[in-house]
Amino acid sequence: MGERHPRIAILLSGSGTSLENLLLRIDEGDVPGEVCVVVASKANAFGLERARRREIPALAVSRKEHP
Repeated sequence: MGERHPRIAILLSGSGTSLENLLLRIDEGDVPGEVCVVVASKANAFGLERARRREIPALAVSRKEHP
């Protein structure tokens, strides 16, 4: 049986630079894990686009609707 890696959920509100850096480290084998979902507090956060480009499920949750 293969080694299990942590499944990671990312919360963000902006460009997703830290998300991109984490994904690169995972790709390089420096960080064990799999980003399985990205949630943003702003619908226009570019980090959502970064996630979608990697085929990672991504959604926005309004802070007004879910304080």
